Amino acid sequence: MVLKCVSTSDGNTSFMISNVSLVSCSGILKIYQQHEGTIMQANKEYALLTKTKPPTMRSYESIVSEGLPVKSVSNMITTFGISKEQVATVLGISKRRIDQLEQMRVAQKKAGSKAKGLNKDSTERAFMLAHSFLKAVAYFGSEENARKWFHTKNLSLGDKTPFETCITLFGIRRVENTILKLQHGMTA
Repeated sequence: MVLKCVSTSDGNTSFMISNVSLVSCSGILKIYQQHEGTIMQANKEYALLTKTKPPTMRSYESIVSEGLPVKSVSNMITTFGISKEQVATVLGISKRRIDQLEQMRVAQKKAGSKAKGLNKDSTERAFMLAHSFLKAVAYFGSEENARKWFHTKNLSLGDKTPFETCITLFGIRRVENTILKLQHGMTA
C-alpha cells in the first residue's frame, strides 16, 4: 500500500492510495469511523459528567489517564439523582476520600494550581456509568425518564435498582445489557 500526499492547485491537500484493494480501503474507513464514534461517545460522556465542553480531539484513554475533575462528583449527584455515598460506592472509593479531594480542590483553586482529579479506576467507572445512563436516555427519551428507571427495582437485576447493581464493573455491564434487551424488544 502506498499513501501519497498531493497538493492541488487550489491549495487543498488530497491523499492518494494505490495498490490497495477495495476491501482494505473499506476496512480502513470502518476503523476510522469506529475511532471517530468512540471519541464522539467519550465526549458526550465527558460533557454529562463534568457539565463542560470536552477538550477537543482527546481520546477516551487520555481523559481516563488524567482523571475526571473532582467537581464531576457533584455533577453525578445532580444528574443521576443519587447521594454522595452512592457516588462513592459506584466509583469504588470512600466518601471520606471524595471529601478530601473536594477540600484539596478548594485549597488548590485558592492557590491558583490545578486540582487533582479522580483516579483512573474511578474515572473509568464514571465513564461506564455515564455510557449506560446515556443509553437509557436514548431508550427512554429523557434524562428524567432514565433517572426514574435507574431508581426502579428490576426483576432481571435480582430485584435491585440499576444504581444498586452498578456498584461493580460487572453490574454496570449487566445494566447496559438490560437496556440493550429493552432496545431489542425483549423484556428485562
